[in-house]
Amino acid sequence: MQYANPILRNAKKLQRLSEQGIDPEILPRLFGKFVTKSSTSGTGLDLFISKNIVEAHGGRIWVEKNVDGKGVTFSFTLPLI
Repeated sequence: MQYANPILRNAKKLQRLSEQGIDPEILPRLFGKFVTKSSTSGTGLDLFISKNIVEAHGGRIWVEKNVDGKGVTFSFTLPLI
């Protein structure tokens, strides 16, 4: 199916996290296996799995620091069927 407006080809979801943010040391490898700075919980697999699911469906996932400097926003797009 062809769309006249290219914006209609993808659905986008934003999730703003207003926590401390992400340690800059792990930011470049954030979507890799077992990436975590937490010593109390977490396996570091959640974002790795999320990335694989999104990409398997033809989408893209990324993270950006919030403009106000507090936390980050995770975003992903998926093609519309």
